Amino acid sequence: MRIPQKMNPNSVNALFGALLFLMGAWLAWSVIQVNIDLDDGYATLTNACFHLGQSEHYYSNRAPLLAILLMPAEILKSALGLHPTDVRVAHAFMAILYLAYLIGTWVILVRLHGRDLSTLVGYTAALATPVFFSYAPFLSHDIFPGFLALWMVYLADAQLRIPSLGRW
Repeated sequence: MRIPQKMNPNSVNALFGALLFLMGAWLAWSVIQVNIDLDDGYATLTNACFHLGQSEHYYSNRAPLLAILLMPAEILKSALGLHPTDVRVAHAFMAILYLAYLIGTWVILVRLHGRDLSTLVGYTAALATPVFFSYAPFLSHDIFPGFLALWMVYLADAQLRIPSLGRW
């Protein structure tokens, strides 16, 4: 079977939609099935509780950004009366962040490289890997540095094409 060099953008959109659906389904399944986290995930949730005044403990080995982002998940968990070690609400919140990351990354790649099969293959190779499927169910801040690096590449490319003092 010969892979076409250029593909109809609508076909690429359909393939991306199918891939996004599969990754979203994996995240949804993970939210339902995985009610455990690694030790740093629990430390992050403890720090979120600390910021909410629900805990006296703070783990200084965890950066505060993810704990602050997970504060609404902890508020919802408390409102629902869930057990303190139940991490499914936090996992659901992270699944939403992951989906936003997946969509945002695709948008940036399409702007830089166009909506064709090679862009989709590169995207799939980079994001739909065992690393994604290993870490996606857990509370991981690893998506932020990657997205920030990709955003900086996008801004640098835009700056080189059309210099702007505001972008600089």
